[in-house]
Parts: sequence; structure tokens; C-alpha cells
Amino acid sequence: MGSIIDEHSGFNADVNAWIGKARAAYLQLKNIWKSKQLSTNTKVRIFNTNVKIVLLYAAETWRTTKAITQKIQVFNNSCLRKILQIH
Repeated sequence: MGSIIDEHSGFNADVNAWIGKARAAYLQLKNIWKSKQLSTNTKVRIFNTNVKIVLLYAAETWRTTKAITQKIQVFNNSCLRKILQIH
């Protein structure tokens, strides 16, 4: 699980790769998000432990810019809106 540093975009390629991996983790849990038997609180906890952890893996090594922070926040908010059924 190494970092990707692109000479043109710096850590942007790395962040895009982790967002892609987090999106894959999110999609694998599609049945969880649609479940009527699980509480919203449980779904958010599952999101934090299975998706958000993938998204933020090695984040402490990223050179965070406003654009990178915004990109991560957009993905995070999008997932949570779907889980919470806020469209």
C-alpha cells in the first residue's frame, strides 16, 4: 500500500487512488446501507470502521491542500448522505 506521487499533481494521484479504494469498500457494503434491520447509528459506525479507514489510510503522509481536503470531504459527505438517505 504505497504512495503515488505524480510529478504534475503531487499527492493528488495518491488521494484519488485512496478515494477509489474507499469507494470500492463502500460499494461492497451496499446491502448494509440498504438494510432496514440496522439502525442508522450502526450503519455510520460500519462506515467509519470499513470505509473511512480506507479513505484516510496514510493520510498523515499527504501534503494536504485545501483542494485535497475538499475532495476527501465531498466523498465522505456523499457516502453519509446516501447512508442517511438525505438526497
